[in-house]
Amino acid sequence: MKDFFNYRVLIFSFLILTPTITNAQDSLIALAEKHNLNYPIDEVSTSKIKRFEAVLVVNELQTNSLIVMLRTNEKRLRELGILSRSSEITAKQRSGIEAKITAMRAKNETVNNALINSFKESYGFSKVYFIYDTSLTSLKNGIKNGIFVNENGEVDKSIELTTANYYFCNFTLVSRSNESEGLVIYDANIERIAAPFPTVSVAGSSGLNMLMQILTSDNNYQKRAITKDVEKLQKNLDLLLEKGNLEFGKNQ
Repeated sequence: MKDFFNYRVLIFSFLILTPTITNAQDSLIALAEKHNLNYPIDEVSTSKIKRFEAVLVVNELQTNSLIVMLRTNEKRLRELGILSRSSEITAKQRSGIEAKITAMRAKNETVNNALINSFKESYGFSKVYFIYDTSLTSLKNGIKNGIFVNENGEVDKSIELTTANYYFCNFTLVSRSNESEGLVIYDANIERIAAPFPTVSVAGSSGLNMLMQILTSDNNYQKRAITKDVEKLQKNLDLLLEKGNLEFGKNQ
């Protein structure tokens, strides 16, 4: 992405012209035309180009799909299952491993249900699909049905991906310092979208959220936190779209 940007700077500065760069510029102009935006060819500031790229992404997302990844922890659960059956561990160790497996599966169910419910209730920026992380390879290989999940968390063969492009959303670790989780947006190659696009959405630890964490069960707090994250994502996408239309819209 950095190299891509540097090439465009060279274009705008008229320092070098190549067919590859011209094609890249033409692609961006075509995207701008598709979304009725003005390509900022008259300005070359880094901040303006980055804002334009973010606006292109938010417009592309709105007309395509967001695929929310649901967690399975398949590899880790398989490893723990093998370990729990080992003849080299004690009964106490086996019991501890089995408890860990149970807790991990319960956490997965809580998070996945919260993601499905929160996106169904609080997100309307684009089409949304749900998929287990174990089905990503199938999606990458071009499979567009039989891999998506319905609101009950079940793979539903009737659900088909109908948009030409898509982005991913994953509820994952966003800060190692306090081990907080949040929503992260990726492109189809599972690479994070560059700022100022709202790539990470974390509701934060407000006084009310902290009180809820103390007074309610971990499951209820988790559900509330994910709902707040989805609401924040929706709000930030709407805001970026509005600002982008004001700055780059052809009719402004």
